[in-house]
Amino acid sequence: HVSMAESHHRITRADGQSDALTRQLYDSYDAAYDELERYSSDLCFSDNERIDYTISSPPHHADAPEP
Repeated sequence: HVSMAESHHRITRADGQSDALTRQLYDSYDAAYDELERYSSDLCFSDNERIDYTISSPPHHADAPEP
């Protein structure tokens, strides 16, 4: 059983590349969203340069063995 404390969220890029955001794990969706929002506000993108990010959490498997 995975508790909320063990559930980590990850930010992924639509283009499959990795960067400082995608290499981190976040304790909650809100933490990942806040970091993504801070990162995005610090950068200025033209419409052609904009990178699409998605926040995902690992699937919850009740039967999965502990790593």
